[in-house]
Amino acid sequence: MVRALDVFPWTPLGLWVGAGASLGLVYFAYAELDLVWLVLGYAALGLVGVSTLLVLLSALALLIVRRRHTRALSEGPQLFETGLARETGYALPSFVWVPWVRVRLGWVRPVGSAVSLVRRSFRNYESVAFGERGEHDRVVRRVVVEDVFGLSRLAFRFKETESFHVRPRLGALRRVPVLTSLAGGDDVPHPMGLEDGDRVDLRRYAPGDPARLIHWKAFARNRKLVVRIPERALTRSRRTVAYQIAGPEDDATAAAARVAVEQKAFGDEWIFGADGAPEGTQSVDEALTLITRSIRERERGGVDLAAFVRRAEQEGPAMLILFAPPRPGLWMEHVVALARCRAAPRGRGTQTGAGAGPFGGSGGLRVVIGVDGIDAAKKPPARGVRRSLRWLMRDGDLRAVSASDLAAVHARLRVAHCDVVVFDRSTGRVLAAQHWNRSLEQKSVARKAVA
Repeated sequence: MVRALDVFPWTPLGLWVGAGASLGLVYFAYAELDLVWLVLGYAALGLVGVSTLLVLLSALALLIVRRRHTRALSEGPQLFETGLARETGYALPSFVWVPWVRVRLGWVRPVGSAVSLVRRSFRNYESVAFGERGEHDRVVRRVVVEDVFGLSRLAFRFKETESFHVRPRLGALRRVPVLTSLAGGDDVPHPMGLEDGDRVDLRRYAPGDPARLIHWKAFARNRKLVVRIPERALTRSRRTVAYQIAGPEDDATAAAARVAVEQKAFGDEWIFGADGAPEGTQSVDEALTLITRSIRERERGGVDLAAFVRRAEQEGPAMLILFAPPRPGLWMEHVVALARCRAAPRGRGTQTGAGAGPFGGSGGLRVVIGVDGIDAAKKPPARGVRRSLRWLMRDGDLRAVSASDLAAVHARLRVAHCDVVVFDRSTGRVLAAQHWNRSLEQKSVARKAVA
């Protein structure tokens, strides 16, 4: 039905104006010899006729110009970031020399993209802002030629084979701290570390200690027997396993994963996986591709997590970092089950002390969550509204995560003994639990005041 209306040259307004002018001429101008109706009727019909003629001529010129390949094609895929407008190279004539005719451009596929035209001299250049990350190999454009009065309109659909790779927008999240963990070693002194360092620490002598370990110089100074013992210390984990879990409103989390991959925040030896690719990769470019493609697995986020971890740990123990959505979902069950398995006692070489990581906590599993601000009063929008308006959302607006959702995710993961790190893409800061707890308290106080 819509395709048939695209080639129909008149709009409903044009039909009403034409029909009203014809009836006015028949029943008033001719029947009553009313000259006012005669002038108005012919003027309205003339306006509809001229608008239709100009639209038809402009549409014909558009088709001719398009066949001459006026579009500058790019080699290879074009890289975009979500929410940031950029020109694609597609150009259309602006028809500035034709009275009251304008051209509009939109995309039928992929959906959720905001398309605008940038006029330069006699050309209109296409500018696109994608609302979601992903890879697109085909574009269906809808070009509309119409008059400014809305009386006549023609629309054409063009299928183009073009490649667009849309990555999550970084925003203010230009840098993330090193996400690797600390394990037993001799690099950083720590009271909860393992006694694997040099014998530089001291304790009081106890019966049974070898005499060769007694610090005789200290005994000569203070007349107290002390023995040399290995220093309790930690060293940075040499191997890191990272995985991205797809889910609702996970674009900020994907941005955190992108920054971590690009800046090599996982250390020297790492492997990265994502939903839909449980085999993982050690290449930066392939990891960025996995982040982009993970959007396809939002409905089954976390299903491939266990298989990925089993395969990655066949090469030895490692620190596990998960990039998770800010909203509760079925993915939480997969993470909690994995955390319980990894909470079992570990050997001497992989033990991690409480509070050893840069963000505190232990257990060998860290969960990274990305948000675009926190809103205590936010109500999740409808799915269609979220898809159509995502392109014009600013940081802190509709994309801000609900404080109650984030608190529920944080509480569930902390019970499972996971380290939870929350990054705010709108500010680039690391958020603590006090941020969303304070928002919830303010919301509770406001409700009581209203009541």
